[in-house]
Amino acid sequence: MMKAILWSLVTLLQNGVLLYNTQQFHMQLPHAQAQAVWQLFVERNVGIELEVLQQKQPHMALFSVFSDGSPRELLFSIESSARTNQLFLKFRTRSGSIKTYTLSAPLSDGKWHRIIFSLSGDQIQLSENCHQLVRKLDFDLHFQ
Repeated sequence: MMKAILWSLVTLLQNGVLLYNTQQFHMQLPHAQAQAVWQLFVERNVGIELEVLQQKQPHMALFSVFSDGSPRELLFSIESSARTNQLFLKFRTRSGSIKTYTLSAPLSDGKWHRIIFSLSGDQIQLSENCHQLVRKLDFDLHFQ
Protein backbone atom coordinates (compact mmCIF):
# COMPACT_ATOMS: atom_id res chain seq x y z
CA MET A 1 0.00 0.00 0.00
CA MET A 2 2.81 2.44 0.89
CA LYS A 3 4.51 1.99 -2.50
CA ALA A 4 1.21 2.73 -4.28
CA ILE A 5 0.76 5.90 -2.25
CA LEU A 6 4.34 6.96 -2.93
CA TRP A 7 3.88 6.26 -6.64
CA SER A 8 0.81 8.52 -6.65
CA LEU A 9 2.69 11.28 -4.86
CA VAL A 10 5.73 10.97 -7.09
CA THR A 11 3.62 11.24 -10.25
CA LEU A 12 2.45 14.64 -9.02
CA LEU A 13 5.95 16.05 -8.77
CA GLN A 14 7.29 18.24 -11.53
CA ASN A 15 10.30 20.41 -10.85
CA GLY A 16 9.43 20.03 -7.17
CA VAL A 17 6.42 21.95 -8.42
CA LEU A 18 2.83 20.90 -8.89
CA LEU A 19 1.16 22.60 -11.86
CA TYR A 20 -2.51 23.48 -11.69
CA ASN A 21 -4.14 25.60 -14.39
CA THR A 22 -0.66 26.78 -15.50
CA GLN A 23 0.05 28.08 -11.97
CA GLN A 24 3.10 26.65 -10.23
CA PHE A 25 2.92 25.26 -6.70
CA HIS A 26 6.05 24.03 -4.96
CA MET A 27 5.64 20.62 -3.41
CA GLN A 28 7.99 18.78 -1.12
CA LEU A 29 7.33 15.40 0.44
CA PRO A 30 7.34 15.18 4.24
CA HIS A 31 10.62 13.79 5.57
CA ALA A 32 9.29 10.28 6.36
CA GLN A 33 7.73 9.90 2.90
CA ALA A 34 10.82 11.30 1.20
CA GLN A 35 12.93 8.72 3.04
CA ALA A 36 10.55 5.96 1.91
CA VAL A 37 10.87 7.12 -1.71
CA TRP A 38 14.66 7.23 -1.39
CA GLN A 39 14.63 3.70 0.03
CA LEU A 40 13.15 2.54 -3.30
CA PHE A 41 16.26 3.98 -4.99
CA VAL A 42 18.52 2.23 -2.47
CA GLU A 43 16.69 -1.04 -3.18
CA ARG A 44 17.07 -0.30 -6.92
CA ASN A 45 13.41 -0.90 -7.58
CA VAL A 46 11.69 2.37 -8.47
CA GLY A 47 9.63 3.86 -11.26
CA ILE A 48 8.78 7.53 -11.74
CA GLU A 49 6.21 8.87 -14.18
CA LEU A 50 6.04 12.59 -14.89
CA GLU A 51 3.56 14.52 -17.02
CA VAL A 52 5.56 17.52 -18.21
CA LEU A 53 4.68 20.79 -19.91
CA GLN A 54 7.99 22.58 -20.55
CA GLN A 55 7.91 26.02 -18.99
CA LYS A 56 9.40 29.14 -20.53
CA GLN A 57 12.61 28.95 -18.53
CA PRO A 58 15.48 27.50 -20.58
CA HIS A 59 16.41 24.80 -18.02
CA MET A 60 14.29 23.13 -15.37
CA ALA A 61 14.48 20.24 -12.94
CA LEU A 62 11.52 17.91 -13.43
CA PHE A 63 12.28 15.70 -10.44
CA SER A 64 15.17 15.88 -8.02
CA VAL A 65 16.36 14.31 -4.79
CA PHE A 66 18.86 15.99 -2.48
CA SER A 67 20.63 14.75 0.63
CA ASP A 68 19.22 16.07 3.87
CA GLY A 69 22.68 16.81 5.23
CA SER A 70 24.50 20.09 5.19
CA PRO A 71 25.46 21.09 2.61
CA ARG A 72 22.64 19.57 0.57
CA GLU A 73 23.99 17.48 -2.29
CA LEU A 74 22.22 16.41 -5.45
CA LEU A 75 21.62 12.64 -5.38
CA PHE A 76 19.40 12.18 -8.44
CA SER A 77 17.60 14.38 -10.96
CA ILE A 78 15.77 14.44 -14.25
CA GLU A 79 16.14 17.85 -15.93
CA SER A 80 15.13 19.36 -19.25
CA SER A 81 16.44 22.14 -21.46
CA ALA A 82 14.12 24.08 -23.77
CA ARG A 83 17.14 25.71 -25.36
CA THR A 84 18.88 22.49 -26.43
CA ASN A 85 15.83 20.16 -26.55
CA GLN A 86 17.50 17.67 -24.23
CA LEU A 87 16.75 15.67 -21.12
CA PHE A 88 19.44 15.14 -18.51
CA LEU A 89 19.48 12.17 -16.16
CA LYS A 90 21.91 12.83 -13.29
CA PHE A 91 22.95 10.71 -10.34
CA ARG A 92 25.74 10.48 -7.81
CA THR A 93 28.32 7.73 -8.47
CA ARG A 94 30.30 5.56 -6.06
CA SER A 95 33.19 8.04 -6.26
CA GLY A 96 30.89 10.92 -5.25
CA SER A 97 30.89 12.63 -8.65
CA ILE A 98 27.76 13.36 -10.68
CA LYS A 99 27.21 11.25 -13.80
CA THR A 100 24.99 12.72 -16.53
CA TYR A 101 23.20 11.10 -19.43
CA THR A 102 22.30 13.70 -22.07
CA LEU A 103 19.39 12.63 -24.27
CA SER A 104 17.60 14.27 -27.19
CA ALA A 105 13.98 15.07 -26.29
CA PRO A 106 12.24 18.15 -27.74
CA LEU A 107 9.85 19.06 -24.93
CA SER A 108 9.40 22.75 -25.77
CA ASP A 109 6.62 22.26 -28.33
CA GLY A 110 3.83 23.51 -26.06
CA LYS A 111 2.45 19.98 -25.58
CA TRP A 112 2.36 17.70 -22.56
CA HIS A 113 4.94 14.90 -22.50
CA ARG A 114 5.07 11.72 -20.43
CA ILE A 115 8.51 10.97 -18.99
CA ILE A 116 9.01 7.54 -17.42
CA PHE A 117 12.12 6.58 -15.49
CA SER A 118 12.70 3.12 -14.06
CA LEU A 119 15.50 1.57 -12.09
CA SER A 120 15.65 -2.20 -11.69
CA GLY A 121 18.88 -3.51 -10.23
CA ASP A 122 21.68 -1.89 -12.26
CA GLN A 123 19.45 -1.20 -15.27
CA ILE A 124 18.14 2.30 -15.91
CA GLN A 125 15.50 3.20 -18.46
CA LEU A 126 14.14 6.56 -19.52
CA SER A 127 11.43 7.14 -22.09
CA GLU A 128 9.51 10.12 -23.44
CA ASN A 129 6.02 9.58 -24.88
CA CYS A 130 6.70 5.83 -25.17
CA HIS A 131 9.98 6.39 -27.08
CA GLN A 132 12.84 4.75 -25.24
CA LEU A 133 15.69 7.23 -24.83
CA VAL A 134 18.05 5.04 -22.84
CA ARG A 135 18.09 1.50 -21.52
CA LYS A 136 21.41 0.60 -20.02
CA LEU A 137 23.17 -1.33 -17.32
CA ASP A 138 25.12 1.16 -15.25
CA PHE A 139 27.42 -0.12 -12.54
CA ASP A 140 28.26 3.43 -11.34
CA LEU A 141 24.84 3.77 -9.68
CA HIS A 142 25.26 4.45 -5.99
CA PHE A 143 22.20 5.13 -3.88
CA GLN A 144 22.66 5.02 -0.10
